[in-house]
Amino acid sequence: MFWLGIIGITESLMGIALNTLTLCFFISQRNFSVSSLLFISFNICDLFICTMIMPVGISNLHYGTDGQIGWFKSQLYCVLWGMTWSISIRMSIYIMASLSIS
Repeated sequence: MFWLGIIGITESLMGIALNTLTLCFFISQRNFSVSSLLFISFNICDLFICTMIMPVGISNLHYGTDGQIGWFKSQLYCVLWGMTWSISIRMSIYIMASLSIS
């Protein structure tokens, strides 16, 4: 599980950096067509997903010590994290489907 934590944190940091870079590029463009607005919304959604992976990676680094660390000790946080994870994945799929139609 330790390696999953390293991989999750690395992917999260790379995703945050690259999505921020592409978001800045699309926002700097002056003509906002429907497809560019969909790309901006997809980057924001993907940036949110990459940010949500970070606590999971950190908890995988400490797997086996006491099982749950940090925010994942709270049942409310786990429920809210699960709901927002499910919604953000579905939003990402919906935005990509909308982008392929436009």
